Amino acid sequence: MDYTPELEDDVFISQIENEPYSFVHQANYDVRLRVNAQTHYLLQLIDGEKTISELTTLVNNHFNQNISKQEIDRFIKNTLEPSGILKTSREIIKKERAPYLNLRMTLIPHSIVSKITRYFQFLFFDQLWYVIGTLLVALGVMYASTISFHDISHFLTPAHILSYFPLALGSCIAHELGHASACEKFGMRAGSIGFGFYIFIPVFYADVSNAWSLSSRKRVIIDIAGMYFQLLISCILVIIYSISANEWMLYASLVNIISFLPNLNPFVRYDGYWILSDLLGMNNIIQKAEKSFKQTLAWFLDKMNGEFPIKTTTDKFLLSYFLVNKIMVVVLLLTFVVFNGHSVSYFPYRFWNFLSALIMKPQVLSFNFLKTFIIDNLVSILFYILLFNFIKKILTRKKSGTILEQ
Repeated sequence: MDYTPELEDDVFISQIENEPYSFVHQANYDVRLRVNAQTHYLLQLIDGEKTISELTTLVNNHFNQNISKQEIDRFIKNTLEPSGILKTSREIIKKERAPYLNLRMTLIPHSIVSKITRYFQFLFFDQLWYVIGTLLVALGVMYASTISFHDISHFLTPAHILSYFPLALGSCIAHELGHASACEKFGMRAGSIGFGFYIFIPVFYADVSNAWSLSSRKRVIIDIAGMYFQLLISCILVIIYSISANEWMLYASLVNIISFLPNLNPFVRYDGYWILSDLLGMNNIIQKAEKSFKQTLAWFLDKMNGEFPIKTTTDKFLLSYFLVNKIMVVVLLLTFVVFNGHSVSYFPYRFWNFLSALIMKPQVLSFNFLKTFIIDNLVSILFYILLFNFIKKILTRKKSGTILEQ
């Protein structure tokens, strides 16, 4: 049966720079797809007037191919309609956005983000990398010549730590505005800025998903823009310190720099992960690395029958990425146990006493009480967070099948 497909409203289609793919975004269902040239051309032809037969003829003539009407029909019904790209009476299969983020909430909507970012877009230019390198060297020299370990320990008092919180909040917001500003600078609409939890860690995030239609180089700039903005904040604080001799400014600058270093971790979905992804031109690195390991393990457990699954340089990288990640986690857990075994094993008992004290004597709650408990048990807390996350991932896999599921 011949029929006439029609695009959903608010469908945005853009060619990805320097790549043979296009980016498709449907705003209502918040669907984002990366499609090839044939699909891009097909979507451009769909206007609510051309039938499937007409669309098939036009696609075949344009690409000099012999695709059947049935193939076009199946692709539309099985892929485009369920995704929400085309109007349909069928149920739309919504994909959860960023499933690794829990309890997400919007803090700054797009309408406000776009007004703020227009004032910061001038900070992005072709010589950006040289500027970042110069600022890092300058800050490093300043810290090395001014700060000692004794000074740092003397600075970490309750008053100083509490006074840093407003700066920490502002720095986090500035970090996300950096991502959004770079995205808008390159002509892509940035979404809202929000807050959520990654594993147990509270994080801020900026929706820059539309950056997928940009070149790899521009995406890397967007990835690094948050840390770049924090670097600028630290430089401003150091300048204020140089003028006023206010030591709080110097240490706040240092703490601000240290706070974004975890973002360079390429094994969790922080900035370092997205930088690596865009440099390599490879999405879903974590999932692909896990799949590579499963295939290799399945081959090994099958007594190495058949062809070795690791063939290309990409396969080798993905397997190495997975193994290095898991080895680091295991080594970290073992280090906690070997050097802090007593502390780790007795932490549940101490944690129970801590909760009991808060319940039975809520008046004991104070900054020093919380600080003492956290400092005394920091290693144990980190150990159990890592262990819980490790077990959670294993149990999650078992829900969907065995560990060898392809």
